[in-house]
Amino acid sequence: MDKKDNVFGLKTSKKFKIGDLVSWKSFGKKKEKYFGVIIEIFERESGGRKIVYTRIVRFSDSKKVTIPIVSLKLASERKTYEI
Repeated sequence: MDKKDNVFGLKTSKKFKIGDLVSWKSFGKKKEKYFGVIIEIFERESGGRKIVYTRIVRFSDSKKVTIPIVSLKLASERKTYEI
């Protein structure tokens, strides 16, 4: 098994790209739903294994947040336009 196969969220990360509009729910009793735009996709070690994370600009307050990619749902893909 290749080391890359042990990265949690690697398969999921192939569905997303920078600029995509995504949604996710917060943990806890409220379970608020948030929307934002992916500005970075990266791997980071946590708990002894590599996990794919995203850095997102949240629409509700323009704050940058870091969330595991497996927690996201794609709301709209970024479109590429030629000029």
